[in-house]
Amino acid sequence: MAADSISTVKAHNHALLMLCLAGSVATHAIVLTLLPQWKALRDDLPHPLTVELISPETSPQIVPPKPLPLDVPRERPAPQPLKPAVAQTTEPRAQQDTILMAAPEAPPSSIVVPEQRPAPPPDVQRPALAPVAAPAPATPPRSDAAYLNNPRPVYPLAARRRGDQGTVLIRVLVTAEGLAASVGLEKTSGHASLDEAALAAVKAWRFVPARQGAQAIESPYVVPVVFKLD
Repeated sequence: MAADSISTVKAHNHALLMLCLAGSVATHAIVLTLLPQWKALRDDLPHPLTVELISPETSPQIVPPKPLPLDVPRERPAPQPLKPAVAQTTEPRAQQDTILMAAPEAPPSSIVVPEQRPAPPPDVQRPALAPVAAPAPATPPRSDAAYLNNPRPVYPLAARRRGDQGTVLIRVLVTAEGLAASVGLEKTSGHASLDEAALAAVKAWRFVPARQGAQAIESPYVVPVVFKLD
């Protein structure tokens, strides 16, 4: 039992010694590691200010300013007696001076002011206007030209038997090519059959187109169609 306790104490002391040795090594390693950083940090710190005290013996002496002199009242000279005025024996100056007289002004009636008339305006040369060409006269369309070969309207047989007669006015819009663009009834003959026959015939007609100078133009035209029994 005693041998076991001794060996236990020895083992405990050996472990404590090793622990102390490891702590010492760790402490020296930490010190060696932080020493360069501490020196660099100490070099970066600002240097302390030094203050020197000046002894009273070496301080500069302040010389007080000299007092300004006071104004001393000056003695005033004694007043001298006035001399009596001497009477002037010379002639008055008014007789010796030359009197300048202004020239008399002219009467208002003798002053003539010339009448100012405004200057005539300068002649402005206006640009000559180009003559406006008069529009060329227009000629109306025609349907009576012999070379058109327009067929005569068909006289309805029933109207012929009844003896119906009359004149139908057909309104036509003639194109520049001489065709009937549209056909309408301007005035009836009083008989429907005659009006229909006139519209059907004029719709197929050819026309001489209206002209504006030398140019063919579109223009309206009224065609009279006469139905008369022989």
